[in-house]
Amino acid sequence: MTLSVIVVEDSMLQRNYAIQLCRDFGVKTIFGAEDGNEALKILRAQAVLVDIALVDLEMPGMDGVSLLRAIAQEKLAGSIVIVSSKDTSLIGSVAMMAEADGLTVLATLQKPLRTQALNETLNRYQAPVSKLASDDVLQTMTVTESDLLHAIEQRQFFMQYQPKVTLKSGLVKGVESLIRWRHPQYGVIAPIHFIPIAEQSNLMDQLTRYVLNTAFAQWSAWLAHGLKLSVAVNLSPLSLEDEKLADWILELAQNHHVDPKFLTLEITETAVIKEMAPAISTLARLRLKGFGVSIDDFGTGAATTQQLSRLPCTELKVDRSLVHGFTTKPHLHTILESTITMGNGLHLSTVAEGIETAEEWAQLRDMGCELGQGYYIARPMDAELLPQWIRSGTEHLRQRMA
Repeated sequence: MTLSVIVVEDSMLQRNYAIQLCRDFGVKTIFGAEDGNEALKILRAQAVLVDIALVDLEMPGMDGVSLLRAIAQEKLAGSIVIVSSKDTSLIGSVAMMAEADGLTVLATLQKPLRTQALNETLNRYQAPVSKLASDDVLQTMTVTESDLLHAIEQRQFFMQYQPKVTLKSGLVKGVESLIRWRHPQYGVIAPIHFIPIAEQSNLMDQLTRYVLNTAFAQWSAWLAHGLKLSVAVNLSPLSLEDEKLADWILELAQNHHVDPKFLTLEITETAVIKEMAPAISTLARLRLKGFGVSIDDFGTGAATTQQLSRLPCTELKVDRSLVHGFTTKPHLHTILESTITMGNGLHLSTVAEGIETAEEWAQLRDMGCELGQGYYIARPMDAELLPQWIRSGTEHLRQRMA
């Protein structure tokens, strides 16, 4: 195997054991270091980036936590594996720190290392893909209110749709609508680059109306193809302060002959709702009219259960930060399982975002999660591609499940 690995472990016995396991797996280039300081010297001396660093946390001299921060700051390794005999909550916290620093955490493994666990981890490694040049441009791109207003007037925004499927059967139950900006200079721009500007410049209502109008019209077009899908639309917390919003959405649905039960309005769990009373009033009225209400990105905010107790929701959408890698991170597994159990106990539909592997799908299904979306299922796609994907893609999903 053309991997390069460094094992950082103060115990010579355990270090040599880990090195031998890597050799047995077919790794040709392997380094060993007894602490963080020695590891940094080795990593800095390499002309080519080391693929994987297996790092013990508890070491004399420079410990594993400090080493991981240095690896992140100097970009000295492609991916890391955290190895420790400490409790899973501590290991999990360090893993989150590493990911926040931009490192790819392949796994967190308990000592002593097990052959199968390490082999599965090394198999999970994927060589990093170079970023497109346009990504670098977007990092420095500035968007002004006049830019957005011009884009709205020129109809430069369009929608893509990501399927949501049942985890038990692989059937498509609905889609999430995702707005995109087809910029004439920079190409397609994701909402993270322009929604905050829209909220600050009082253009959010115009974008919200565009999204809902497009989603309802698309629902009617899909119906003509025999597809009757639930559509989820993200709603800014600023829009909830509009007392006329509920009536306007109902009128729009009636104009497009859409039954309200087929529209779910997603409210980001981390959103700051300044005026809680009018927001709850708007959501309650939407619920009374038959629309669904979802708490999106659940698990990323500081007051998750408080939001659940306040908002009249029908769906709980678990953020990908809890889903990604949970099969190899016991602390995430526990949090995710308890979140799904809580959602089911509250009679909410539970949706997992960011499913990327068959193993994640299977374990989420066994936990009782109802729906899922993510790259393992399908990437966001243009509206006209969805009918064909449903005809071919869902059969492919069922074959994977067989």
